Amino acid sequence: MVLSRCSTLPTRNPYFVGRRKLLTQMRRNLQPGDELMIHTAVYGLGGVGKSQLVIECAHQIQEESPETRIIFSSASSELEFEQSYAEFASCAHIKTDDNSLLVVCEKIKSYLESNEARKWLMIVDGFNGADALFGPKELHRYLPQSKNGSIVFTTRNKQLVHELIPLEERLIQLNCLSTEDALSFLQSRLGNLEEKRGPMLALIDLLEGLPLALSQASSFISRNSYSIDQYVRLYCRSDTTKIELLSNGGSRLDGSLSNPVTKTWQISFESIQDKSSLAARILSFGACLHPQRIPLNLLPSSESPVEVVDALGLLRAYSMITSNAADDSITMHSLVHLVTRHRLRSEAQLEKYAQMSFDSVYHNFPERFERQEELLDGDQYSLHVQTVLGNDLLTAQGPRRCHILLASRTSHYFRAKGEYDRSLSYAKMAMDWCHLVSSLEDACTMSTMNDLAVAQWYRGDYKEAETAAREVLDLRKQVLGNEHKDTLASLNNLGLILHAQGNYEPAEETHRSALEIREKTLGSKHNETLKSLNNLGLSLKRQQKYAEAEKAFRRVFDERKAMFGTAHVSTLVPLNNLGLVLELRERYEEAFAIHSEVLYAREALHGTGHPETLKSKQNMAVLLRKQGQLERADIMMREVLAEYVQALGGKHPDVLYAMSNLATLHQERGNYQDAEGLSRQVFETRRDQLGENHPDALFSENQLKELRKKNSEATNAALEVD
Repeated sequence: MVLSRCSTLPTRNPYFVGRRKLLTQMRRNLQPGDELMIHTAVYGLGGVGKSQLVIECAHQIQEESPETRIIFSSASSELEFEQSYAEFASCAHIKTDDNSLLVVCEKIKSYLESNEARKWLMIVDGFNGADALFGPKELHRYLPQSKNGSIVFTTRNKQLVHELIPLEERLIQLNCLSTEDALSFLQSRLGNLEEKRGPMLALIDLLEGLPLALSQASSFISRNSYSIDQYVRLYCRSDTTKIELLSNGGSRLDGSLSNPVTKTWQISFESIQDKSSLAARILSFGACLHPQRIPLNLLPSSESPVEVVDALGLLRAYSMITSNAADDSITMHSLVHLVTRHRLRSEAQLEKYAQMSFDSVYHNFPERFERQEELLDGDQYSLHVQTVLGNDLLTAQGPRRCHILLASRTSHYFRAKGEYDRSLSYAKMAMDWCHLVSSLEDACTMSTMNDLAVAQWYRGDYKEAETAAREVLDLRKQVLGNEHKDTLASLNNLGLILHAQGNYEPAEETHRSALEIREKTLGSKHNETLKSLNNLGLSLKRQQKYAEAEKAFRRVFDERKAMFGTAHVSTLVPLNNLGLVLELRERYEEAFAIHSEVLYAREALHGTGHPETLKSKQNMAVLLRKQGQLERADIMMREVLAEYVQALGGKHPDVLYAMSNLATLHQERGNYQDAEGLSRQVFETRRDQLGENHPDALFSENQLKELRKKNSEATNAALEVD
């Protein structure tokens, strides 16, 4: 529709909201200056609202300056560009002797460059392919050059406008709507009722604020008298449903009726494929990984570094990806990720790229997580490991050994991160897959069963852990023999599980057996031998054999320090234990120095909220209590307990230990009521989890009885006043 006789500007979109900063920036870019010509461009992902932004800006300019002539031209093809010029010629009553389109274009160019035209603004919309302006007719020659006017381009491909607009500050990147702008966007279409705010926020989060997708969603909701909640549930049903909804037309006012998300992006995909097969492969590969922070070394590459730079540059130019320079990774918009997967599925290419992405993750994900750099590598790949392991397409015909091994490694990673629930879930995944493809006597099955026992132990599921540990120990003895390293690993783990259940003498016996064989087969300085010696020290400590335990911990620490250095997971374990036994021997200054060193190293290695770090912080708090610094101990214990509950939940053995320590502190400070409440909770949970005869349950029972007596005495004393 034509607004005035000198404008071919489309009708204003009554639903346009937000983008104030960008509108201000665009107006500033279009201010007249000393330059012969002012060009600016808006670029961004298809469906992000480039045309609507420019049209709104033009309407604002025309409101302030009605005499400004506005020419809206489409750069979808040479023919459409020529027809746009012809439409302006008609409404501006510009006549030519020859009605050929090229002659009309020349006439319009001459008119706009003359003083007769005065102020004007040209919008070159949808300049997504070079052929429209740089094709056989070289229509770029008909772009006018004049101080009286400006030209604004919209494009999905930033690289296309660089030749016309070399100044970076003249290029405006348009991203998805902010949460508040997206909320206003939906409210303008669906109503501004407070009860709709929550569902609207959920919809915005799902569609990541993409205006075209939000427009399609709001049209679907209105057309079908659907609630927003119903739409969200329908959208989340499956990827197929998502694609159907994203292919469903929206509103005529913003162009979403004829150009839904899937159609809009299909054009971009085809253009990328034509320009760079490597870029297309990178996009396809990324669609089979998690869309966030995809490390570049997981993606297809080339012997030519220039080709790689060009391919990534092309994807960035189309706003298909954003680069994260800090960690050499890229991120895909979740809807780009979804639509790319749909395209691969429709072309029967999805399984191929899913397998390639799995292989890349499998070869890059670390096998161990003992050093900080290994943990950092694990962090970098963890999202993508979870994505490929969750891809049912790869295991539909039955899992392979590589799937089992990657699931086990993922369990090890989450265990090292202190996320014991997730560690157990991946250990169970690996075990379930083993049952499908391997016999019980298979080495992979026995290794996976051992991992399951360890994951259960870390989570505090001691009975289940003991059952799995005994089963795999018997299998390994039968298949591998008593002195095989894997058999000894299972024997060691059984000793730890017995220790956790309060069976200290059987645990000591088990660790002595493992230690004896390991010293004979591996030598006294081997790390596995030192592992058995450390665990023997734990059983000795719980039986109050402090001198012998101290000797064991010192030897393990000294050997591992020489082997790995101090700031290593394996070295910090005996050092921590040494601090505990020194504390029990009332050598508080030495213990405090050691606990401080371990806490500092664990914070650097794991972070402040990791269970191992919290364990060290707890040790510091207990030592402060024993030294009479009750106020400092109280603050630290409360912090530790809150972080423990957040990390492990309310019933993990480590959480109960922290609660018991806080109860003891309350008792020493005379807060008997608070102490009794905590002590009762600890006792009841320990009794249910560990059994009433477990040493920790007995300790809690005795503490509770003592506190009840103290509370009774305090109540009676209060009654005798007056």
